[in-house]
Parts: sequence; C-alpha cells; structure tokens
Amino acid sequence: MTFKTFLQLLKRNFLLILAGGLLAGSAAYWLISKQKQEHTSEALMSTGIISSVSIENTQGGKSTDRDYAQNELENLISLATAHKTREELATRLLARYLTLDQADKRWISTSEFEHLQEEVFTANLWANKGLDFETTLAKLEAARDATDANDVQKIIYSDEPYFGVEYLQENLQVYRKGTSDLLRFVYTTTDAAICQQTLNELLALFLDKHKTLKKGQSSEVSEFFATATTKSADRLDAAEARLLQFRVQNNIINYNEQTRTIAIRKEDLDELRFRENMNLQGVAATRKRVEAELGNRSALSEINEGLASLREELSKVSGQLAKIEITAQEETPAAGLARKRELQARQQELEEQMNRYVQQRFDFEQSPSGVQTEALLTEWLNTIVTEEQGAAKLGVIDQRQQEFADIYSQYAPWGSELNEIQREIDLAEDEYLENLHSYNQALLHQQNTLLSTNLELIDSPYLPIEKPDYKRFLLMIIGFMGGSFTVLAVLIALAFMDDSLKTPDIVREKMGLEVATLTPNFAHGKRTKGGKIQLEAAREQAMALLLQQIKVETLQKDSPPKLILVTSTRREEGKSWIARQTADLLRAEDNRVLYLYPVEGGVLPSDSGEDNLGYEMSSRMLDAEKLKNLTIFGELAPYLEVYHYIIMEIPALLTGKYPLPLLRRFDLSLLVCRANRNWEEADQQALKTLQRASRNPIRVVLNGADMDTVETFMGELSNPLAPLVMSKSEKKQPLSYDL
Repeated sequence: MTFKTFLQLLKRNFLLILAGGLLAGSAAYWLISKQKQEHTSEALMSTGIISSVSIENTQGGKSTDRDYAQNELENLISLATAHKTREELATRLLARYLTLDQADKRWISTSEFEHLQEEVFTANLWANKGLDFETTLAKLEAARDATDANDVQKIIYSDEPYFGVEYLQENLQVYRKGTSDLLRFVYTTTDAAICQQTLNELLALFLDKHKTLKKGQSSEVSEFFATATTKSADRLDAAEARLLQFRVQNNIINYNEQTRTIAIRKEDLDELRFRENMNLQGVAATRKRVEAELGNRSALSEINEGLASLREELSKVSGQLAKIEITAQEETPAAGLARKRELQARQQELEEQMNRYVQQRFDFEQSPSGVQTEALLTEWLNTIVTEEQGAAKLGVIDQRQQEFADIYSQYAPWGSELNEIQREIDLAEDEYLENLHSYNQALLHQQNTLLSTNLELIDSPYLPIEKPDYKRFLLMIIGFMGGSFTVLAVLIALAFMDDSLKTPDIVREKMGLEVATLTPNFAHGKRTKGGKIQLEAAREQAMALLLQQIKVETLQKDSPPKLILVTSTRREEGKSWIARQTADLLRAEDNRVLYLYPVEGGVLPSDSGEDNLGYEMSSRMLDAEKLKNLTIFGELAPYLEVYHYIIMEIPALLTGKYPLPLLRRFDLSLLVCRANRNWEEADQQALKTLQRASRNPIRVVLNGADMDTVETFMGELSNPLAPLVMSKSEKKQPLSYDL
C-alpha cells in the first residue's frame, strides 16, 4: 500500500473512522463517569545506607559497596511491601475506622464515612469494636488469625478499597529514588484523608518492624558472645583460684625466684663444703705432722682422752655456731647474732680450757727436730680445735644439703603442676580476651547497624488537595484515538486482505491484460449534486477513453465493418450496459452501428430497434462461423458493409454458450469485469480459452471502480460540456437478458 493509497483510504472512510472514535470516546466517558476521583500522597524517607557515618571505621571516610547498598535497599522495599506488612496495615486501618464515631476530616470524608458505615461494616465487624483502638486491634487480629472464615478475613484478604491486601498491593508503591539511598512511598486511593493516614500508618509500622528486625539480627550475635565471654571468665576465675590455693597450700610466693634462690644456695653450700673439706684435710695433715714431731705418742693419747669431753662439747658448739653462720648467710645477716656471740664465747672458753689442760699435762721439751715443744703443742691444739670445728661445720653442711635435697624433691613436681595450672590460666585468659573482643565488636556492630540504618522521614505524607481531573479528559481522548485507530487498522487490514480487481495494476498482474477503461461505481457515489456531476464526468471520460481504444485497436482494418466482441467471464459484470453505451456513443459520432445481443427463449426486450437486434441462443449458434449463420430476430441490412461497427455481446464465458468458431473474425474483444470481485482460477481458464479461440487483441473494461482509482487512472476529471447521448434503454431498469 502506497502513501497515496493510504490517503485515499482515509478520505473514503473518514466518517466511519470518526464514528468509531466518537463511539469509543463516548464509551470511555460512560465508564469513567461512574468512577471516583483518585488522590495520591507521597512520603520520602532516608535510609542512611550510603550517607550515614560508620563508627566502625575510625580512619575517616566511608566506602560503600554498591551491591551491598542495592541489596539493603531491596530488603527495605521488600519489608515495606511484604504480605505480612500489608496484612497488619489493613488490620490497623480497619481498627482505626471502626473506632471512629463520626466523620473526621483528618481521617475520612463525610461521604466515605457514610459509605463505610452503611455498606462495608457489617454487624459481624461491629462485634469486634472495643473501647479503644488497642482493644479493637486485638480483637481484629484474633479474628484475622482464626481458623474459621469470618467477615474480617473476607475484607482483609480481598480487593476491598482501603482495607484489602490486594487493593493495597495494587495502589501502594515503594521504590528507590534514582541512585540515592532514599525511599519514596506512594499511595493512590479515592479519599484524600484516607490516603494520607494510610501512609502514616504504613510508615509507623515499617519503622517498628525494621527496628525490631535489625535489633533482633544483631542482638543474637551479641548475646552469643556475651554468653561465651561469661563462660570463659568463669573458667579463668576457676583456674586462678586453683593456682592461689596451690600456692597457699605449698607456701609458694614466686616459684621461679624461689627455685632460683634454692639453686644458688645449694651451689654456695656445695662450694663451702668443698672448701671446708679441703681445709679439714689440710688441718688433719698438719695435725699428723705435728704429732710426728712431738714424738711422745703416749702423752698425746692421754691428752686426747682428757680432752675428749671438751672436744665433744667443742664439736657441738662449733656445729651450732656453723649452723648459725650458714643460716645467717642464707637468710639475714642479723639472724641469731645473740646466740652466735654466746656460742663464740663458749667456743673460746673451751679452747682456753683445752689449752690450759694441754699445758698442764704435757712436758715441754724440745722436739727431736729441735723445735720447742710448747710451740708444737700449741700448733697441735689449734689443729685439734680447727679439725673439730671443720668436722662440725661439715656435718652442718651435710645436714643442710640433705634439707636442700628434700626441698628439690618437693619443688620438682610442683613446677610441673604449676606449669599445667599456668597453661590452663593462659588458655582461659586468651579465650576470655578473644570472646571479650568479639563481644565488643558485636556491640559496636550492633550500634553501628542501628546508626547506619537509622531511617529518617524527610517528607511526611501530605493531604492531597482537590484538583481538576484531567485524567478523565485524557482517557476520553485516548478512547477516541483508540477507536479511530482501531477502525483505521481494520480498514487497512481489509485493504491488505482485499484480493479484488480494484486497480489496473492488479488486473495486469493477475490477468496479464491491459485495461482499456474503467467506469465509476454509481452505487457508492456521493448523493449531492456535485457528486453526481463528478460521476457523470467520470463516466463520460471513461467511455471516451473506451472509444479511443476501440479506434486505435481497429485502425489496421480499413474496410467496414469493424467487429467488436463484448463479453465477461461471469454473469452480472455489466457487459450489456458497456456494449449498449459503446454503440450509442459510436452512433452519436455519425457511425452506423449494429448491436447484437443474445436472446434466450425467443423473448425480445421491449426496446429492441432497427440496429439493436437479438440472436437466438441455440445449438446452431454454438457452431456458427459467420454472422449470417446466426438466427437473428429482425432484419439486417442487405450488406454488412453498410455498418461501420458491429458490436456483438455474447454470454458469460463460464457458461460455455457462445459461438466459438465465430470469435476469430472479430477485430477487438472487450472483457468486462467488476472491480469489486476476485479473479479466480475458473476465470483464468475461461480467459485462456478466449485467447486461444480469438486472433484479436483483448482489452479489459473494469466496471464499478472507486473514484480514487478512476481519478488515478484518468487524471483530473473535467466537467461535461454537453449531455451524454443516452439510449432510451439506459433510462430504464437494467436489461434482463444479460447472459
């Protein structure tokens, strides 16, 4: 379809398209006139997911993961639009408006209040009304969650305006504003006050559910680490108590220092014993040397026996004194000073007694080596005293070493047990510190979560104001345009599906023949005077073109008559009208024209004349090779040459009732076809038969075309200058013999 064809389609069907638009617009107006005006309220809330400050990040600056922010915002939107949220919102709204005793402009308009009281709130619903909002809400929640069906469930779980979860789902929207961390809440309904209060209830419910959810998520972790911290602290206290008890029980202040001191003392004691042992051996050697020099063994033996008691007592005193000295070295320098002085005095006294005894008992002479006996005896006595003192000291040292051995045997297992207890304390302490750190981190994260997702209402829901409802006017326009476009679409679809012979191009494509002329469709023409004039002009010009084609196609024949065949493939194509119009127009140009038409049953039309003759439809006609072989009703001229043109109309080709041998004698064949019918296979076969039987050119006369096609084919139409010469038969009803 070309653009020009499209414009022609619009022009022809303008009134139909306009009627379709008006009908659709009227239907839209009728539908929306019964609808209430809708009101919309909005609220804007900041989530703080991107813009908030994190107390966990102490380095300054905050880097927010885009995917994390997107997921958090989607979670918030899902929470606000969840079925459970809408269910609780519907219940709270129902409780609010059940407790209203009269219309309050802040909550509902008077008309809607009356509507709810009379048509929505049933007796079973009124039974759930309590003394206040909380009581009513509790009753409605119990009825909503009941297992048996009731009126509360029917309203909440339906599309009931204001209170149905399906209605809220359809009219309540929550979405992210751009790429920010803001959430926009939008609600649309038919009452302005209910619109605002519904958003207020939703925001309060949403904030409460969000706070509970966040607190519950973070508190579970905090409680876990709090419990773990308490348990690890108890284990640490138990281990430390065990260590304290062990130290008190075993008199351990500092195990490491005590063991180090014991080791040092033992080493000092070992060294002291070594020195004392060396000194004692040296003194023994000196004693033996002195005894050898003294020579008088018997006297020495007597002296030793006499000194036995003194030596024994000296040994005891020396031992006690050595013990005090050794103990004083290990503990404090001032320990046992009084006892030490007493023992030292006694030791000195015993030494003097021994010296006097020796001086009295020994005969002082010179020794064999010439040394004075008194000097040797003094030296011998000193060695005896020193030896007794050294022996006593060694005894104390050995006793002390045994004590250290006993201490070592005690401290050795104590060390292992202390290490075990200390390891237990270290593990408990590490566990306690780790749990304490995790607990602090959980508390920090909990607080940071509450701060970072601190929802803040920026724009509160506003009360929608009354304004002109341009939406209804827009819907009417859309309805008008939709109806118009629907009709236009149907017309275009029909045009594309129309397979009729409506244009010369289609005729050439399907039939392979040229169109001689085309006549307008008088049935679809305009009824106005101007329209009739235009149709007459189109017909006059069409017939003029047909005459021109006839003359052009028959130029090669110089001698008369020129034979013209008029036929069609089917009945009722208008070939009789075309043939008679052609004959009349040729006669108007001073041509003598013979018009032959078929007659069936021998009944002639009333308008048959001198040169309008019928021929009989018979078996003889089917085999006729010349015009003279036809049975003609009427008298022909003596010679056919007196006729300039002979126009013969034959029945429709598909009937098969036409003189096939006679067809080759015609100079031109006119095939008349209606423009509003389809060209089928039977028509094509009939045309092929005609082409094989005739030896003359075949031209198509397209009858009943629309004016747009006529104007396209003929160009600009001119007004008729003179009335068209018409036969009397044209002014009457169509002929009944069009076969």
